[in-house]
Amino acid sequence: MNQLYALLVGITRYRSPDIPDLRAPANDVAALKAVLQSHYGVPVGNIHRLLDEEATREGIRAAFREYLIARAGSGDAALFYYSGHGSQAPTVDPRLEPDALDETIVPHDSRTPRVYDIRDKELGAWVAELGRRGVSNVTVVLDKCHAGSGWRAADPGEAIPHAIPKDERKPQPALKDWDGETLSDPALWRAHPEHIFIAACLDVEQSYECFFSSSPDGQVGGQFSILTYYLLRALREPGPDPTYSTLFNRIAPLVTGRMSSQHPQIEGRVERRLFDGVFLPRRPGLPVTHILGDRLTLAGGVLHGLAVGTVLDLYPPGGQGEPIGAAHVEGVGIDQATARLQPGAEVAALETGTEARVAGGNYGVRRRSVAVEGEGTLAQAIQAALVGEGLYLALVDPRLGSEFRVVVEGEHARICGASRDEVLVPSPSGPNLPDEIRRCLWHMVRFRNALTMENPASALNGSVQLWLRGGEGRLSPDAGGGYRLRSGDEIWVEVENRGGRDFYLTLFDFNPSFGVTRLYPYPGHMHETFRAGASPFVIGWGEYAKPLPIWLPEGRTQGDDYLKLFITSAPVNYLDVLVQSDLAEAPATPRGISFRATGALAQLVTETVTGRPSRVGVRAADDWAAIQIQCTVTV
Repeated sequence: MNQLYALLVGITRYRSPDIPDLRAPANDVAALKAVLQSHYGVPVGNIHRLLDEEATREGIRAAFREYLIARAGSGDAALFYYSGHGSQAPTVDPRLEPDALDETIVPHDSRTPRVYDIRDKELGAWVAELGRRGVSNVTVVLDKCHAGSGWRAADPGEAIPHAIPKDERKPQPALKDWDGETLSDPALWRAHPEHIFIAACLDVEQSYECFFSSSPDGQVGGQFSILTYYLLRALREPGPDPTYSTLFNRIAPLVTGRMSSQHPQIEGRVERRLFDGVFLPRRPGLPVTHILGDRLTLAGGVLHGLAVGTVLDLYPPGGQGEPIGAAHVEGVGIDQATARLQPGAEVAALETGTEARVAGGNYGVRRRSVAVEGEGTLAQAIQAALVGEGLYLALVDPRLGSEFRVVVEGEHARICGASRDEVLVPSPSGPNLPDEIRRCLWHMVRFRNALTMENPASALNGSVQLWLRGGEGRLSPDAGGGYRLRSGDEIWVEVENRGGRDFYLTLFDFNPSFGVTRLYPYPGHMHETFRAGASPFVIGWGEYAKPLPIWLPEGRTQGDDYLKLFITSAPVNYLDVLVQSDLAEAPATPRGISFRATGALAQLVTETVTGRPSRVGVRAADDWAAIQIQCTVTV
C-alpha cells in the first residue's frame, strides 16, 4: 500500500542573536502533524518533526535524506513543510537568476560562523533526488518570506513577518550532492513540474504569523502562521476528491483577506488529488472568494470571458456533483467580478472556494475576419457555425479581403490565411466538421492576438537584449534581427538587463503549430526580480533548463517560431491565460485561473483574450514592454 512520508520543520528560536525569534512555527508543526494523523491516516512513524535546536542546517539535510529519500519509494508520496524565517543570498549561478539572488530558508544555526542558509536550489536538488528515485508525488510547503527584509518587535496581537535581511557573506558555499560532489548541472537543482510547490507569498512580499482567537480545530486560540492556519482548516474539511487546486482556491483569499500584502502562490500539476497523485481532470471553474448575503465575489473577470449578465452555475469546492445554485454577474473587472444569487440557491452550502462555471451569457469581442469560399451543404453549415460567433470571428463576404479563408471543395475544406496559397490547416477533421473549423479559427485568432501585443510608449523598451545560443555559443541573427534555424535545432535564450531599472520577465514560445508555452519562470518557480546591472542569464526548456527544441509540424517545410518576452514593472501571474496547446491537441478556451491584476498590461491581456475594450483605471506606475525574436524554421 502506498504511503505518505512527511518531514515537518518549525523553527521558533534561533542560535544567532541577530535573528529574532518567532512564536508560531512550533504550533504550526504540531497542528499539521495532528491533522495528517487524524484526517489522512498517516502513521505516526511516517511523520518526523524537527523543532528549533534539532533543525540545524545539517539536521534538516540529514532528516530529508533519512526520512524522505531513504524511505519513500515509487508510488509513495512525500511532504516537506517548513515554517520559520526566510531570506536571500547571492546566487550560485547568476546566469540563471535575474536578480542574482537565491531564496533561502534559515536553519536554527544559520548566520553563525561557516553556517549558511539553505538555498532554493539546494532544496530543489533534494526534491529532484526524490523524483529520480521514482517519487513523483512530492509536495513542498514553505511558510516563510521570499524576500529579505527588516523585522520589528510586535505585540501578541500584531502580525510578525517571517523575514530577516539577506546573507551577504561571500563566497557562498558551492552546492553539494549527497556524496559531497559539486552540483554544477542545473538539471540536478530543479524539481519535476508535477511536484507541488506552495509558497506563502510573492518573492517581493513577506509572510506573517499572528494570534488567532481559536486554533484550526476550533479549540483554544494561539499564534499561527497565516498561510498554515487556513491550510490546516481546509485540510480538516477538504470535501470530496480534494485537489491542490481546490485547496488553494479556498485558502488563498482567506490569507489575503487577513493580511492584504500577502498573496500565496502555487505551482505544479494542481489538478492532482491531495497526497495520492491521482490526476482529476475537471472543467475549470472560477473560485468564489467572498460571500455577503446573496452577493458573491469571484476570482475572475473579463479576462476569463465574464460580462454583465453572464449566468453562472455554482458547485461545491472541487466542482463535483450537481450545482448547488446559480448566479448572474452584475459587475465585472479585469480580475474579479460580483454576482447575485438567483432564487433557489442553497445559501447555507456556499463557502469560500465554491466554483462558478459559465452556463450562458455574454462574451466580449476582439474579432478577426474570416470568409467562406464554396457552395453546397458543407459551406452553408460552416457559415451557420460562424454566423453570430462573436468571441473571436467576424464573417465577411468572400469577395472582400479577410485574415482567414475557409475554402470548401465538395465534402472537404481547408483553412488558409489571407490568400488560398497560405494553407494553415490542410484538412481539418472531426465528427462535426463545422465546429472543428470554428475551434481551429478560435485557436489561431487567440495566437495572433497574443503575438501582436506591444507597448511602443513604454519606458522599458530597449531595457532588455535577447540572443539565441546554440551549443557553440551565441548564434548570429540575419539583417532583420531574426534567426534562421533547421527543424530539430536546439537553442537557449540569453537575456541581459541593459536598463537602469529592476523589472520582471515572462518568456513564451509561440510555435508553428499555434501553441503557446511559458518558458520562464520555470515550472515550480515564481517571478524573481531582474535587477539593473545583473549578469546575463540563460533560459532553457522546462524544469531542467535543457535546450529548447525547435521543430516543424509534420508535412510542413517552413514555418515561424517566435520567442516573446514580456517585461513588467511588477510581478504578474495572469499572463498564463495566453498559454494554449498545439492546434491539433485540444480546444482553446479561456482558462479558469485565479490572479490579481490591474494596470495597462492587464487591460491589453483582457482585450487580447476576450476582445472587449476594457475600462480599467491605469496607474501611472504600471509599465510593461514586449520584445520578440522571429525564427524562420526550415527542414
